[in-house]
Amino acid sequence: MTMPILEASHLRKVYPLARRSRIGSELVAVQDLTFDLAPGGALGIVGESGAGKSSVAAMLMGFERPTSGAIRIKGKDRTAAANSKERKNRARDIQIVFQDPNSSLDPRQRVGDALDEVIRFHFPLSVEDRRSRVEQLLVDVGLSATHYGALPRALSGGQRQRVAIARALAAEPSILILDESVAALDVSIQAQILNLLADLRTRLGISYIFISHDLGVIRYSTDTAIVMRRGEVVEQGPTWQILDSPSHPYTQMLRNSVPRPGWKPRRLLRSAAGPNEGPSDD
Repeated sequence: MTMPILEASHLRKVYPLARRSRIGSELVAVQDLTFDLAPGGALGIVGESGAGKSSVAAMLMGFERPTSGAIRIKGKDRTAAANSKERKNRARDIQIVFQDPNSSLDPRQRVGDALDEVIRFHFPLSVEDRRSRVEQLLVDVGLSATHYGALPRALSGGQRQRVAIARALAAEPSILILDESVAALDVSIQAQILNLLADLRTRLGISYIFISHDLGVIRYSTDTAIVMRRGEVVEQGPTWQILDSPSHPYTQMLRNSVPRPGWKPRRLLRSAAGPNEGPSDD
């Protein structure tokens, strides 16, 4: 049996609240979360805002230490928050791509320099070899060597997200967390990025954790899924099973909230029908 590349056991994260808070002295952001991630696998974590998804990502990345529970990556204990000495080792195991590349890319730093900075930090390569590696990364994410000298403002939203993915891959991690990484993109660009990620997974054997509120993204991109509500797991298992035959009312509600083909917002329906008419039955 293949050992999981990542193991999370009974993770719990509690944040203290101000004494004047009306909802108590602490907020339980994550409660008793346990899951495994197989090498080359893809796990989805889905739920509405406030479900605890971002707290899970913060613990896995080492930004936050779990209040209790344990995290193991490649068999090594990674429960503690990463200090300066640990950060480099952890970064070689796991990286993250956020929703908005504008907040993670330095607007004054050229694309090639942003990638070169990561490679230089992790690998003792010559200038020529680093340049070659940067150009290959750009090609890997669907850009070209001509983008080396571009500034982020000269790129489209989809291109900037490709740069963010390339920068995460520059450390050659085994696991990539994608935190709402296509949510800010047009639907057609979302599809291109998801296809790119699927191709990279096949070619590199990298493992993914998709954090998303979008069930379509979870269905297309993951093998297994976890549904969270207010910090607790309400459903967990194969993605197809959870989305096709959800057993928990909350998961059923999420699935039923997805617009069906032909759906139109009520306001648009009233506008199309006229001020004194009801919506059409068509």
